[in-house]
Amino acid sequence: MDVNAYDRWVEGIKYMYTGYDKKFAENNTTAIIGTGSAPGVMCVMARKAVNELDECDTLNMMVYEGVEAKRFLPFWWSTDVALADMQEDAFAFEDCKQIRTKPFSRKITRRWPEYDMQPVTLCEHAHDEPVYVGFNREKYFKGCRNAYFKYGGVGIQFAEPLYRAGLLSWDEEEIDGQKVVPHELVLKHVPMAPKDPEVIKEIIDEGLVSDGGAFVIEAYGKKNGKDVMVELHLNAPGLVESYERAKMTGEMYLTGQGAFLYTKLFVNDMIDQKGLISSDMLDDKQVEQYIEWAKELGITYTIEIKEGVVPTDLHG
Repeated sequence: MDVNAYDRWVEGIKYMYTGYDKKFAENNTTAIIGTGSAPGVMCVMARKAVNELDECDTLNMMVYEGVEAKRFLPFWWSTDVALADMQEDAFAFEDCKQIRTKPFSRKITRRWPEYDMQPVTLCEHAHDEPVYVGFNREKYFKGCRNAYFKYGGVGIQFAEPLYRAGLLSWDEEEIDGQKVVPHELVLKHVPMAPKDPEVIKEIIDEGLVSDGGAFVIEAYGKKNGKDVMVELHLNAPGLVESYERAKMTGEMYLTGQGAFLYTKLFVNDMIDQKGLISSDMLDDKQVEQYIEWAKELGITYTIEIKEGVVPTDLHG
């Protein structure tokens, strides 16, 4: 992504908060943006973690995709979007400023119970959450000064070598007299994410290499005058369980149910804000109701507050 494109994206979100907010408010209506799994569920859970603090210094939002089929299938959501995200500059909010970071950069290592405390690697990845936090830090995130989104797993392991080889570039090249856009060539050869129940069942029946993942938030700050880190882990149905529940993939389940729960707030007359908001701008009562309804769908969380922990290993 070039500098201007990046700036247009951030300015576009800013305009939604201002221009479109005004338009919806004038009509006495409400719009919520970023309502899938991430952003969406991620934003609600980030709010839950930050609410455990008196003040927040750093918010680190992480997703590790561990679902892997035996057939070649690197992505479980839109391949077009996935590959586009992989070659774009990432968003981070650092020292109270929106900044650009390079994709696959600033790698960090974590050890989580989801992976038997074995090391997993995550990196910078283009996502909206740090931008939201930057705009909403004072009112919704206890004055948060730094916010990151880190991603890892099967899709990253597939895409990083392509990026480093220049194969995710949109720049047209001439090879042996033929004009080629590398990104389009790669996209042509990567299968689309499965969506039909019959295809999903075939993939499951063929056997899986793994059916795991991790969805983790670290919120660093002060509580009762002490340095603490709030660590929140989301638990949600994987591929096999999601198919058993709803004949869909885990990605479809968490994304779809994440959106459904925002709709449920509307249907139950629990949204009284007017204008346009992002998914991190629910009030505390709405956050708790969202989480309570999520439990009914098998989407739960664990939370641990660790004293004496300050931000480390965030930049790689």
